[in-house]
Amino acid sequence: MRRILLTLLIAVIPMLYGCSSYKMASLEDSQKSIDINRWKNDSLEAILKPMLKIPEGNDLIMKMELGAINKILNKYAYNRTDDILLFFRKSKDFMKEDKSTLGIKYTNFIDIDTGFVSLNLKSLQMNKLHQNKVDGMIELEGKGFISVSGKYTGIPASASPEVELYLNEAISMELLPTDTGYVLLKPVPKDIILKIKFSINLLGWKIPYYQEIPLKFAEMMKPVAFPLAVNTDVTFPLPAQKFGNDKVEMVPYQMIFHKTKVSGVNTKIEYRTDIDLKRK
Repeated sequence: MRRILLTLLIAVIPMLYGCSSYKMASLEDSQKSIDINRWKNDSLEAILKPMLKIPEGNDLIMKMELGAINKILNKYAYNRTDDILLFFRKSKDFMKEDKSTLGIKYTNFIDIDTGFVSLNLKSLQMNKLHQNKVDGMIELEGKGFISVSGKYTGIPASASPEVELYLNEAISMELLPTDTGYVLLKPVPKDIILKIKFSINLLGWKIPYYQEIPLKFAEMMKPVAFPLAVNTDVTFPLPAQKFGNDKVEMVPYQMIFHKTKVSGVNTKIEYRTDIDLKRK
């Protein structure tokens, strides 16, 4: 053991003496070295700083492309063919004209007896985002029949003309946040115009009919909720509370969202929220 210590001491002594002759750099030389390598240090800092910075903001940030919303809306639009049913009430003197031929006065008239039209939501597309609103187009079309009766030149008759309806209007929907992982699209109130037309041919009396009917968009369409594919349940492995063979138990927690915000950014809907965990 003594021989080992003596050997180490002999090896260390020259190193200690060697340090006494080591020449330290002057202040001027150190400053020159710092100046020469400053750009390298600045470049490295510029690369590392964004990587080391802790992100600020909410606990959870999710984004959904506008195209994904349109895919959901397309399913909503093509879900059925009788989104709106319009019924014609019985109406007397729907069309009326007083005539006189060879001094004989008579009245031509048409009454609506009954009828209905099935109106289909053909398309609902969103195409522009700005702040908390989405602009788009809604298209409706429908067909049906009405039963009419009346007199022409004193001769009674009836007919069942085909009715056509069409609507193609610009609409807007408001983006609203929820604390359940959904984005709510709420229709912005606006009158949209439904165009209706048909042509009655009663014993040679041809009468074209056209009318524009205003509809309340916010009343016609209810808010639509879009999930952002977030599972609000999470399971953690924790030490078992009861004595037994299992040392670990899986404990379910529910994610509680709060301080939720939603906005439109370029072509994406951005959903921001903070998260708390609550044991179930």
